[in-house]
Amino acid sequence: MKILVVSLLRVGDVLLALPLFAALKRAHPEAEIHLLCNDSAGGLQPLLPDIHFHLFERKEIQQGLGEYQRPFFDSYYLVKELITELSALKFDRVINLTQNRLSGYICGAITATDKAGLVMSRNGSASFGSTWFSYLNDYVAAGGKEVFHYSDIFSYGTGYTPPNEVNLPEVATGVAEAERILGNSAGPVILIQALTSDEKKNWSSKLWAEALGLLQLKFPAARFLLLGAPFEEDRLTQLREAVLTAGVRAELAICSLPGALSLLRRADLLLTGDTSIKHLASVTNIPVVELCLGSSDFRKTGIYRKGNVIVQSKVPCAPCSHLSACEQAQHLCAERLSPAAVALVATSCLTRDWNSLKVVAEEFGPEIEIFRTQFSQSGYWLAEPVVGTNATATVKRHLEKSTWKLMLEREHLRPLGEFGSEARRLKEMVGQGLNPLKDSVLRECLRQLESEARLTESRAVELIRKGRQLGSQHEARAALRDLTEMLHQECERDDSNRLLLSYLASFQAHGPTGVPDLSRLRQVMKILEDVKCKSAIRMKLIRSMQSQAMEKV
Repeated sequence: MKILVVSLLRVGDVLLALPLFAALKRAHPEAEIHLLCNDSAGGLQPLLPDIHFHLFERKEIQQGLGEYQRPFFDSYYLVKELITELSALKFDRVINLTQNRLSGYICGAITATDKAGLVMSRNGSASFGSTWFSYLNDYVAAGGKEVFHYSDIFSYGTGYTPPNEVNLPEVATGVAEAERILGNSAGPVILIQALTSDEKKNWSSKLWAEALGLLQLKFPAARFLLLGAPFEEDRLTQLREAVLTAGVRAELAICSLPGALSLLRRADLLLTGDTSIKHLASVTNIPVVELCLGSSDFRKTGIYRKGNVIVQSKVPCAPCSHLSACEQAQHLCAERLSPAAVALVATSCLTRDWNSLKVVAEEFGPEIEIFRTQFSQSGYWLAEPVVGTNATATVKRHLEKSTWKLMLEREHLRPLGEFGSEARRLKEMVGQGLNPLKDSVLRECLRQLESEARLTESRAVELIRKGRQLGSQHEARAALRDLTEMLHQECERDDSNRLLLSYLASFQAHGPTGVPDLSRLRQVMKILEDVKCKSAIRMKLIRSMQSQAMEKV
């Protein structure tokens, strides 16, 4: 069996696929797995010796499209040659993890028996091959609140349960790099990955210097290593000078990706932004503190491992868009993140004192939120607040994830769906999490959620009735207005309605007859049916949990 995985973004996006690679190997031990990625991710090849790499020359192709001195069809022939080469390998399956048109057209052109993820045909029509990839393209892209981690979506979308642990072998050259950098270290080694791919996600040199200065007071024997790739050396040298000026003994640790992996296996703590290094750290045991700033969205791309700590400042504009610069007069999300808070969180992680982490979360509660990562009993990744939130809101958050999972896995279409088993796992999760709920509290939460779910279920029926009126020339305008108003009211109860609102927004440009575009109308009606189905699944889970919560009464 031959499988091609396509990931045409950054190194970190390729590393997000590590659980998928492990799941593929577990399900098909004899499979030949190939990866098409940008040539900038070629440095991962030594760490993934069992995967056949095919490098997409993105920069070369872009230059061919923009430079006047290049032959007009130069880039076209480069892509055509790549597609011909890949098609000749006769893949049984192609899995596209990159949800953009370029990857979609490439996957559409490659010959393969089965395809999952975005695939574009020659006429521009799109298919996804899985409800999970449709969910990624529609609901996640529409700004849904309770979304699954990308690593979970990649695995579930291809029909596999993601493993919660992944291992990567060290490389001899990487071990040599790490040993050269570390030498004989007596005290704790703290790695700092300060630079990211987006300036909005970076913490300033001044704030890093303050945080590391406080850590040095607490751990005088600690070594602070500024981790980076060779192309980052100049900027890291500037950061080191700022840190040294503040009295902190910082050193540069410039290395390859294999060297970074070996350093992560030998160090005592990693402080990082949203980078490929945090994903590389997921295959090690090093404690990680992730600073979530700017466009970083930990719900989608947090480090995929349990027991890590994520710190996020409380600002209404975060997470912002990847596609635009910070729109604020000041970098609010970074400035609101106190160096003292980061130093105290790092201290808690170094000493494994999780009670003190709660104290920090409470003390700095007005400014920041602190999360710890874990895996649910159902297997998917979660980031739970260290300090307990409203009990009903907590149950609702977990209920939303379980409802989506059952729906995307099509459990409601099977004669014996896993509603009872999922409800039992859900009950265990809220009863044994970071902030466990007693059965008496859970029963009260479920009572409130049942009342809310009944209202949502009845409104779902009304949504469908209004949706059918959109196709009527005489009723479309009034139905559109009523439907939009109803969805705004329902967004808090069922977050998937945000997706419907994004579709309905395009209806404002309907023709003079008042009847919306028929292709959009079909999409709206499909989503309305999904909302109704999701409401029914939610109600089944609530009732099953209520029965289980009453068993001990």
